[in-house]
Parts: sequence; C-alpha cells; structure tokens
Amino acid sequence: GPLLRQLVSYWPPVAASNSSKEVLLLHELELLLEHCRPDALEDSELRELVVEKVTQCFSGDKNFRVAQRALLLFKADGVVSLLRHHQALIVPRVVPRLLAAAASHWNTTVLRMIGNALQVLDEMDPGGFEQALGGERCAEARAAVAKLCP
Repeated sequence: GPLLRQLVSYWPPVAASNSSKEVLLLHELELLLEHCRPDALEDSELRELVVEKVTQCFSGDKNFRVAQRALLLFKADGVVSLLRHHQALIVPRVVPRLLAAAASHWNTTVLRMIGNALQVLDEMDPGGFEQALGGERCAEARAAVAKLCP
C-alpha cells in the first residue's frame, strides 16, 4: 500500500509528459504488483489512483513506448492475478479506456497490444467480464479483439 502510493506520487503530471520517466515508473509498478498480495488493492483510493495512472499511459496521444509499457502489464502474471481478484471493480474502468485508445492510437503494435489486453481481461472470466461491462459494451470489446487480434 504505502510503497505503491509513494511510487504513484512520483508520476509526472499529464500536462508535463516525460515518457522515459513514465516507462521507468511502469516497470517499477509492474515489479511491485508482481509481488503484491491479492488484497493489495483493497483500498479503493489507491486502486483508483493506480488504474488512473496506468490507463492514462495508453491513451491515444501518449508516446507509443509509454503505451506499450503500460499494456505489457496485462501480460504479467502477478498483475493479471490482481486484476482477476478485483475484476468487478477494475474491468469497467479499464475497458472503456482500452476501447478509446483502440479508436485513437496510431501505432499498430499498440493497437495489437490493446487487443491482447482486452482478450486477457475477457478470458480470465468471460462471465465476469460480461457482467462487469454489460451486454453492449462487452460485445463492443469482443468485436475490438476480433479486429485487433486477427
């Protein structure tokens, strides 16, 4: 908790983008999350802070290296385990941002990684994914996966 909060406090403000620092912080965040207990994100304020920082990193106007590094989090076993543990709370916040990034990002590798991230979120619990998003948004996410991950 305190270590995650401290790490997030070093994040550069959105207006003062610093891609190399963000890539480094994302790497450190992954290392921390890989070793966290599943209840590490029980604090809703901390969970929202972490989700906000990560999702800002793959928005369409971000440097592609930052976006790629953020999307690599969805391949890390420890991070996926945390996502699974908090799926009902995190999926509704992350998926719309992934879909928005898929619609606006220019980098093909980032787009493929967005598709992979959506697929990871769906495959860890398809029923929970659908329940967290609702039918229409779930269908939109699955259509994006089909388009981005042929």
